Amino acid sequence: QLEAQILEGQVRLQRMEESRLLAEKEGRWYDAQQWTDKMREFNIKQGRRLEKASRHAYDEEKEEITEKHKLELLTFSQLWDEKMREYEDQAKELVEYTKQRQKEEEDAKINELRQQMFSRKPMFSKHVLQTRIIIDRLVRQRKYLEAEDMRRNLQPIEQAELEKFEEDLKAQVLKKEKAIRNLKRNEVNALQQRIKS
Repeated sequence: QLEAQILEGQVRLQRMEESRLLAEKEGRWYDAQQWTDKMREFNIKQGRRLEKASRHAYDEEKEEITEKHKLELLTFSQLWDEKMREYEDQAKELVEYTKQRQKEEEDAKINELRQQMFSRKPMFSKHVLQTRIIIDRLVRQRKYLEAEDMRRNLQPIEQAELEKFEEDLKAQVLKKEKAIRNLKRNEVNALQQRIKS
């Protein structure tokens, strides 16, 4: 469109120039001056029209480029959002898988720990062990009544020591279970932190 205006302007200028030359050749100086003034005025107007058309063409091109950029940005943004959703879904799956795996590992370790701890035999005090030895000697010496009296006196002490052993064992098991659970929880938290960053 701009090129058509330029071409049309050149044709009109050429006609005006031909008219000016003809007037000059025929000695019509006044007409030649008028054609010169008209050409100057036409050049000014044509320059303004071309400048306006050029500005309009520039604005249209700029708007077109801006629209393309907006479309590219929107497409990129949508693609980015989709990739982020995929990433977040994969991250959630990974965290859930890790939690499940660690729960299984945690349960296995805790079961193993319990079996090890509860398979331990109680450690009785020196007094209980010595009293048992004395009871065995009394039975071999056939002093059954004395052995029975000592055994009755020993049973509450053994029971108290056995209960204390079991309480201590349970406390140790609970402490170790808590340590295992904290370790696994920290591993999951570390994974979540890595995913977030």
